[in-house]
Amino acid sequence: MMERKLLAILAIAAIAVAAATVIVATSHTGEKVEIIYDLNDDLTAGVEDVTGDPVRLTIPSQTVSDGKTYTVTHIEYGALDKCGKMEYLNLPSSLMYIEDGVLDSRYSLKGIDVAEGNEFYSSVDGVLFDAYKKLLVKYPASKTGESYTVPESAWVIMDMAFCGASKLKGVVLHDGIYSFGNFTFKDCTSLRSVTIPESLSTIGLGSFNGCSSLESIDVSTKNKHYESEDGILYQIGGYRLLQYPIGSSAAVFELPEMVMEISDGAFAECTKLKEITLNGNLIWIGAKAFEGCTSLTTVHNNSCLPVIAGSDMCGSVAKYASEVDGTVGSYVDDDGFAYSYNMKSGIAQITGYRGEAKDLSIEADVDIEEDKYEINSIGIIAFLGTDVEKVSLPSTLVSIAATAFYGCGSLTDFAAGGLAYIGISAFSGCSSLARIDLDMSISFVDDSAFEDISTIKRIEFDSGLMYVGDDAFSGLEFFDGETEVIPVAEELSGTIWTGSGDGKVYYSRSQSTAVRTRFPLPSKVCPAS
Repeated sequence: MMERKLLAILAIAAIAVAAATVIVATSHTGEKVEIIYDLNDDLTAGVEDVTGDPVRLTIPSQTVSDGKTYTVTHIEYGALDKCGKMEYLNLPSSLMYIEDGVLDSRYSLKGIDVAEGNEFYSSVDGVLFDAYKKLLVKYPASKTGESYTVPESAWVIMDMAFCGASKLKGVVLHDGIYSFGNFTFKDCTSLRSVTIPESLSTIGLGSFNGCSSLESIDVSTKNKHYESEDGILYQIGGYRLLQYPIGSSAAVFELPEMVMEISDGAFAECTKLKEITLNGNLIWIGAKAFEGCTSLTTVHNNSCLPVIAGSDMCGSVAKYASEVDGTVGSYVDDDGFAYSYNMKSGIAQITGYRGEAKDLSIEADVDIEEDKYEINSIGIIAFLGTDVEKVSLPSTLVSIAATAFYGCGSLTDFAAGGLAYIGISAFSGCSSLARIDLDMSISFVDDSAFEDISTIKRIEFDSGLMYVGDDAFSGLEFFDGETEVIPVAEELSGTIWTGSGDGKVYYSRSQSTAVRTRFPLPSKVCPAS
């Protein structure tokens, strides 16, 4: 009983130490401002809430409560939600971190200033950076000026960095920036064009959402990760359409034959688009890809996707369509293969397998209702969790969709014919896979395609390999002699790698005249002291 009482007393004491306190201040306009802090027993404090809606807010470096001095080290999520009129924010030298989302919706903000001596943040002309000016953290949404040039020192533009900057018509990105965060330019409604530099290797989700005036996204021809055509952004090789410019005046669009996937939100709010043609190679349309395309009333479907007029299926591509040109049917054969097929384009996709055979050699075509259809793709989860051990694909097959062979723990051998595209997590969980033969025409291996597979003893890559996604071979380490190398397209193209199934593979030889480019493992990025 005594122990319980002591624990209760300690708990009350702990709560008392962590309790919030209110400090009253006055803004430069004479407004009463209350800053509420979370006080910690290590004598640090976090800004929990601010009331009074000041035009200029200055966060002090210290606060005093019950005779104790606390150092203000952070701003908590939601702390500035009541500061709808705030135009200027002054941050103290003691500030160590700002929680994610704190500055995202501060659309009236015109400038951010950081006190001298801060070891974690800095500001240049009212724009917030990390202390070394490598990370652009926040461009104030209401900052004056129609154009902004990102400083040469910056490497990364963080999540939501330019969100709501409605006055910006242009942003100059130097060659040296290698990453955009998620929703980087969201709701930059005056932004007309963007040029992606050679160095950029990562563009986060929804980076251009709500950019209603955006007419073109251009990409340096030297960029190894992205490309553009007619102002439309694609992953390198053109297999994935990432972003169609919302402000484009075009009423008709025909999806290029190379495109096999349309990303989430890629055409969202493209209200001027009236007619679209989907190609026969398309295997995936992302979530909300065509959300808000209220004028898109005509859809020509040459794919095997179940595009239905008035439906939210397939990214809502036909939600506002009265009719879809191109009928898709379904069929199951005697061997346990399930197909979807497009009667207009004469192609078929394998959508499932429930047969008993474990050694599969898939034919190039299938007879359905007295007509012959060419098999050009394997759909999502088609072989999910099945007991197949060996798979040989026909030369007509050009793509394998995301998760197609996910969890096939008995699969040991996989041989591709004319395959060009392997989707996200297509072979994740294939823990027995020992041989991957990609020596025909593979160009695109998506994120996590062969994730966490360490049993592979041999991989062959075609010289046309253009893209290898994040964690595509996360279970393997690649070595050239004793030097570990990054498994990127430039390093793997036209090569053969062998190992003993212990999670390591070694460069064996080139199987083409392709010249291999050395990409050593990068050292950790450490700011200069």
